[in-house]
Amino acid sequence: MALSLAYILLPSHAVNVVFGLQQQSIINVNNNVQGKIAQFDLFTRIFANNTKVLFLCILFSFLYGTGAIFILVWNASVVATAMGNVFKTEVAKVASMVDLPGVAAYFSAASFSFVRYMTHGLLEMAAYLVAGLAGGIISIALIKHNLKEDRVLVDALDLILLSIGFLVVAALVEVYITPLLV
Repeated sequence: MALSLAYILLPSHAVNVVFGLQQQSIINVNNNVQGKIAQFDLFTRIFANNTKVLFLCILFSFLYGTGAIFILVWNASVVATAMGNVFKTEVAKVASMVDLPGVAAYFSAASFSFVRYMTHGLLEMAAYLVAGLAGGIISIALIKHNLKEDRVLVDALDLILLSIGFLVVAALVEVYITPLLV
């Protein structure tokens, strides 16, 4: 939420400097999504992209212990940029009206941007966090020479499968449910 507020409140030149990489990431995702006819194709692209991020979380947590935090913070900053962009766009539409219903629409823009990105974003972030835990468990077990216990690897695998399940649900929500809400 703090990143979204920073995106909304900072002057546009500062936004371009601070959130430039995130804006480019959103543009790249939108360019890859445009022109897709079948929703299932969109689902598979979104799921494949999120799966890559998931395995980076596992790898970074395995190598750095808390490495998944970098991925989580990056993901949060991209979501905040997208939310802030939707908010600014909606406020710009309302500003052209300058009447009492416009003031009400101004406040609804925040909830619109929240619903648009957080319905699936929370599930994605949960998946990345759980995957980071799995990578951390494997890393600690390896450091303590505790990989001989079957339960450690089974627990890590359970967490990875749980995070993949979260990603499937998140992609389904993003492709099939979010467009109905906004």
